[in-house]
Order: sequence, then structure tokens, then C-alpha cells
Amino acid sequence: MLISWNVTKKCNLSCQHCYRDSGPDVDIKDELTTEEGKKLLSQIKSAGFKLMIFSGGEPLMREDIFELAAYAKEIGLYPVLGTNGMLLTENICKKLSESGVKGIAVSLDSVNPMYHDKFRNMTGAWEKSVEGIRNAIHAGIRVQINMTITKYNADYFN
Repeated sequence: MLISWNVTKKCNLSCQHCYRDSGPDVDIKDELTTEEGKKLLSQIKSAGFKLMIFSGGEPLMREDIFELAAYAKEIGLYPVLGTNGMLLTENICKKLSESGVKGIAVSLDSVNPMYHDKFRNMTGAWEKSVEGIRNAIHAGIRVQINMTITKYNADYFN
């Protein structure tokens, strides 16, 4: 069994299709503290879940994400991350691996960088995400590509 926790609404992007209204300027005052997050993770483990997906917003915008991932691993959950990939530097990937993160799902919405950048409302987003994917693989973290298929990019997948 798996569960996904949207750990923050904060995000470095303002994507057209975001169902959470995430972005760089959102109010995060109502988000769980680190200790509340750990209590939630313990409850998730007690409920029988095995796979813990940390998502967002952008989970790497949360300062305690490494501590939360390490705690999830410590109590027997399998921590993975859902991310846009842009913040996956070599150092961040090393810290994620050390925290016990075993896999990362990166949103990449097209083979066409221009489409992805427009869809994500940021020039250079595709390139940074691909670089992040490479960094994660280099750090020994498994990578899954997620995409949102729309009428504008569906032709790439016929």
C-alpha cells in the first residue's frame, strides 16, 4: 500500500494545470511542523502503508524534507519523492540518498523543451529537470518520469 503526502504548497514553479494552486508566493503557515509530520508518518506506518510518497507543491522547498524522509525510512516506510526535478542538484541528490530516498518521480511533460517550459511557466525548466534526472541517477536513485498529457502534447505519444 502507498500513500502520497503533499508536504507543502510552496513551489518554484507556477504550472498552468496545478490542482493545488502551488507557487513561489503561497502561504505555508498552516503546514505541519516537523514534529507533526513525524507523528503523521508514524500513523501512516501504523495503518499498514509501506510506500511513502513525499509530494507537493515542490517537496524540496520544504527545509525539513531530508529529516522527514530519514524518519520515514527509520520507521520502516519506503520513502520516494514526487518533484519537478529542477532543484535536484548533485548535492541535493546525495542528501536525498543519504536520507533513504529510494526513488524520484520527475514531471517532464514533453520531449519538446519549449512545450514543457511553456506548460510549467518557466524558461529553462525542461533543461533543469533533465539535469536533475541525471543527477538523481548518478546518485543511485531510481527515476520515474511523470507527465501530464493534454491535447497539445498528445501527438508526441501516438
